[in-house]
Parts: sequence; C-alpha cells; structure tokens
Amino acid sequence: MVVPVYTNYYCSIIGMPKVAMITHRNILSSAYECMRLAHMHSEIRYLSYLPLTHILERTVVITSYSAGASISFYNGSLLKLTDEF
Repeated sequence: MVVPVYTNYYCSIIGMPKVAMITHRNILSSAYECMRLAHMHSEIRYLSYLPLTHILERTVVITSYSAGASISFYNGSLLKLTDEF
C-alpha cells in the first residue's frame, strides 16, 4: 500500500481542481535527480523565494537539505536581502 506524504492541489484553466498524491518515493527520486543534475553539494547557498507550498520549492528545499546546502528564505524586503547572505 502506498501512503502519500502530502497531497498537492492545483487548478487547471478549464475543469475541476485536481490533486496529486506525493509519496516518499516521489520525493526521494526528485531530490536525487536534482542533486545529480544541478551538482548540489554542501558549499552551495540557495535563496528560497517561492511559497513553501509550491511543489518546486518543496523539492529544492528537500534536495538542499539532503545535499547539506544552506538555505536562506526571502523575507519580503530587497533591502534586507544582503543580510540573508
């Protein structure tokens, strides 16, 4: 039995809203491929600006943590952006 880790709701231009069930296997597969293709490692610093509910943002955050990379979350102010790094 496959148990979803979370469900991701999204809307199409036409039709009813849809849901995607994300499993552990989905997450680990995406993280592995991101690390492999983007050559992520512990020396990389990532700036997070997408909402954490966005599927790409979740994938990149999980990948960054898995690779040991640093993550700074955008706080809404461009003036304070340099403080993040």
